[in-house]
Amino acid sequence: ALVAELDKSDLVIREIESGLGEFFASFYKRNELDNLLPELGFELAVHVPVTGDRESFDGVTEAAEIYSDSAQYLIVHTPTGSSYDDDERAWERSYAARVMDMFEAADLDMPATPEALELKLKLSHRELPQVMEEPSADNEMHQEISKWFRRVASQIEAARNYIFGDAFRPTIV
Repeated sequence: ALVAELDKSDLVIREIESGLGEFFASFYKRNELDNLLPELGFELAVHVPVTGDRESFDGVTEAAEIYSDSAQYLIVHTPTGSSYDDDERAWERSYAARVMDMFEAADLDMPATPEALELKLKLSHRELPQVMEEPSADNEMHQEISKWFRRVASQIEAARNYIFGDAFRPTIV
């Protein structure tokens, strides 16, 4: 069934929510997808979020143990607060970072939302994804989101170039 789904498109994105990654990893190992996917012409990209919390590094090392060199890796650094610079130094010195260097992982530094946007979200009692989906949200809120998203887009573009290369854009157009 998975191969049939993969055959439907040149690009398939599967999101594995927290908690389900273990099930996919088990499925991956049990069905020897590390051998099967390349034979069928498919590539695997693993995107792992990392915060300043050292426990988030565990997901990186687990992914490396499971997928090894059968995958491309994208490490998404997400800010956890104003001490983000300190958090980044902890990542750079970690075992997980050295492993990802060995696998030539790409890094994406997700910019923190500006304080003005955070304040507007708190005052409106809504979360960022909720506001982004609402076309009727106030103009000031969308202006703040647009400022933040310009910074996000530059990071996403750099990761897209690294992972998919220049041939990707004409394919999706």
